[in-house]
Amino acid sequence: MNFLTFQNIIRTKEKRLLNKIKILLLLIIFSSNLYSHKEFQIDLEIKDLKNNTFSVLVRSKKNKMILKDYNIQLISKLDKRILNEKKSLNKILIFDIPNESYWIYLNIRDDNIIKNGIIALNGFKINVDKEKKAFKYTLILSLLFIFMSALIYINKLIFKHNI
Repeated sequence: MNFLTFQNIIRTKEKRLLNKIKILLLLIIFSSNLYSHKEFQIDLEIKDLKNNTFSVLVRSKKNKMILKDYNIQLISKLDKRILNEKKSLNKILIFDIPNESYWIYLNIRDDNIIKNGIIALNGFKINVDKEKKAFKYTLILSLLFIFMSALIYINKLIFKHNI
């Protein structure tokens, strides 16, 4: 073994080591980015009061203290308009249940929490169910991609035998 091949071996080992260090640094950066995002420290408690009303209570997750001074909105799922809005000065807010499907939107400083609204006793007059549409579109696209991949596979088989 001459000196030049020995140098090439050392250089390739150095390159491999540098590549491993780069990968390690990338993993550290990505994992630190994941840990920097924190979970909401606020819990939104919704209780049905059985007379087409519900109550909303906001608690801190850490010490279970009831929070004050927050804004709650009932937002329509149909056209995203605000159905009802209240600002809490006391501890519990009481809302009438709307006639259409809605979200309960909590806004405290920089934290936003969205939950599905409680269904009225007689049901909603206007109901929007986007999950069924999303499932249908996803199913159609999945079947389309499976069909296209089968066509590509069959095409490769045909041209492989013709050559």
